[in-house]
Amino acid sequence: MMKKTMSPEQSENLAYDIILYLQKWGMWRDISIYTGGKRYTDCDVSDGDGFRGLTGVKVSDAPNPEEYTTGYIEGYEGKEGKWISFSNPEHLLDMTFEGAFYLLLNFLEYSVETDDLSEEAKKYIVYHDEDFLCDAYDYLNIRDGWDPMEFDSYDEYLELNEYSEPEYDDRVFNNEPREFSTAEEYNEYLEKTTASKEESLLKWVYDKNFDSIFKQHTYYEEYSNNGEIADHILSEFDKILEKHGLWYENGFRWTLTAYWI
Repeated sequence: MMKKTMSPEQSENLAYDIILYLQKWGMWRDISIYTGGKRYTDCDVSDGDGFRGLTGVKVSDAPNPEEYTTGYIEGYEGKEGKWISFSNPEHLLDMTFEGAFYLLLNFLEYSVETDDLSEEAKKYIVYHDEDFLCDAYDYLNIRDGWDPMEFDSYDEYLELNEYSEPEYDDRVFNNEPREFSTAEEYNEYLEKTTASKEESLLKWVYDKNFDSIFKQHTYYEEYSNNGEIADHILSEFDKILEKHGLWYENGFRWTLTAYWI
């Protein structure tokens, strides 16, 4: 029976998808990927090879991955003992890693430098982290008392209730209708404004928090909803391997190797 192997194009596509994923979530640090006879490592952006348009990636002919997944350690009474991780005889994919990906894979913890996050990753975090959402609902709650049947405009409501000018001027309360012919029309209008408020709320969470909260921190080491976020990020990695027809096992905690499904 002929052994199934990866073509150079397939292994390169696999490396590209993994690097793109790691960069998206701010985890492309202290990582080595071995596939298709090549080694892909993180490096300073200016030193990268520009692998398929990705910066901060160095590509070289791979030394034997087993050099990184085996070794010796001093054992009982000074005797030297050998350790070995899982090693893939087909060399479809081997990875060694530290840092954020290590924590995610072994402890389901997600801790990264926020400067490394993509805009897509930041957007997911602010929509799913409870601390961010609490800030957003505080913003929404001060608007719950406004009834368009009592006030001609939202600005009038703010003025009469001695609210300061809102820091974030969104489109929800612009051009509000001031008269209603029937109760049904009024109720329909309230449903629409409620939906608009929620939509604007999400936009506010995304825009406002990036400026006032995200940029005040270098790290986000803990999330109120950390487990859900970590689960989601790890599931994305699983799907990448499945897309390429692979599954993986950890060797030691800082290595993994992949096999055909």
